Amino acid sequence: MLFSLVEFSYNVWRIKVSGQENNTRSACFEMLLNQYSLEQLIYTGHYDGNTTESISRMGWVKEGLIADLSTLTNDAVEQNQLL
Repeated sequence: MLFSLVEFSYNVWRIKVSGQENNTRSACFEMLLNQYSLEQLIYTGHYDGNTTESISRMGWVKEGLIADLSTLTNDAVEQNQLL
């Protein structure tokens, strides 16, 4: 009975850790995708001369999403998200 309790506790802990790692991995991939989209908006605004207000707003929305996703990653990424 004790062995079953220890094994069950370990499995619950391992599932929790695996879930956290999956969330961190997913957040990092989403951050990369949004950084790419933000880079495209910046290039469109700078090199194509397209300075409409909607591009500015979309850029700030992307930046806000990246900042929000950084909270799901580790502390080093969250602190350096704007670099």
